[in-house]
Amino acid sequence: MKFEFKETIKMLVSVPFFLVTMIVHAVIPELRNVHGMSLMSYVGGLTVAYLFMGTNKILGTRNACLTGAEPCYNLNFCTVSGYIIYFSIMLSFFWLNAMCFDIFSTFRHIRISKAPKKKFLYYCIYAWGMASLLTIITISIDASNSISDDYKPGMYYTGNCFLSAKKIVQFIYLHMILLVLISLNTTFFVITAIKINRVRSETDKSFAKNNNSSHSNPNHNKDRFILYLLNWSMELISWMIDGDSAWFYVTDSINMLQGPLIFIFVLCTKHSRSLIIKRYRIYREKPEEKYDETFTTRV
Repeated sequence: MKFEFKETIKMLVSVPFFLVTMIVHAVIPELRNVHGMSLMSYVGGLTVAYLFMGTNKILGTRNACLTGAEPCYNLNFCTVSGYIIYFSIMLSFFWLNAMCFDIFSTFRHIRISKAPKKKFLYYCIYAWGMASLLTIITISIDASNSISDDYKPGMYYTGNCFLSAKKIVQFIYLHMILLVLISLNTTFFVITAIKINRVRSETDKSFAKNNNSSHSNPNHNKDRFILYLLNWSMELISWMIDGDSAWFYVTDSINMLQGPLIFIFVLCTKHSRSLIIKRYRIYREKPEEKYDETFTTRV
């Protein structure tokens, strides 16, 4: 039970940070650019996944304590939440890939669309489309009678409320996809880092001139790249090593603490803090402005 409680805390501790990150991006217009909207979508997918995973842990722990039954979940809720978690994780994977490509394409001058809304629409189609397609395939395989249970996702009958605990199943439906996307994102990062280092002075000047650019300082982009790659790399490492190993708890904890890490790397930068302070001052001044206007009119 203690282990389940710790797991639940690890999953839910990131949710408030995810919510704050989304709220700040929604409130501050300067952050609602292509990258900011993509980040909100990425964090939104993680929020849904972590909420359902934490809920399943709570329900499972409670039922296990009361009845000692195995599996200790309502099977229908368990199955539906399993697919929701899978879809949300896939959605976050592909949104992360879209963000990495967006930064890469900006520095490589790859033209997708000059219009930010159209560009974001393309990313939406890609992320939501791929996540939906993989989820439909997963559901279809689970419902199929022609595939061995050893290779099925197992969300319908195992009671895990997610993929079967078998290594081969987790690799086929989750970690193989993650490995491919991490490889792509790493490639984007390396090429972008080389480009930034070559033209550092020029990019610094261009970003200084344009505060409304779809990206923040190039160095911040490098930090975010590293953060995103680190988090999901920890997921792969924790899957590969022994679950009883001390390293498993280290890597798994880093992966589950994405919320605080994203909050620190994205919202605690000098640029983000200045925008938050600016927006706060605007909200504070508005009531006074309205009062002055009303008073002047009456006089």
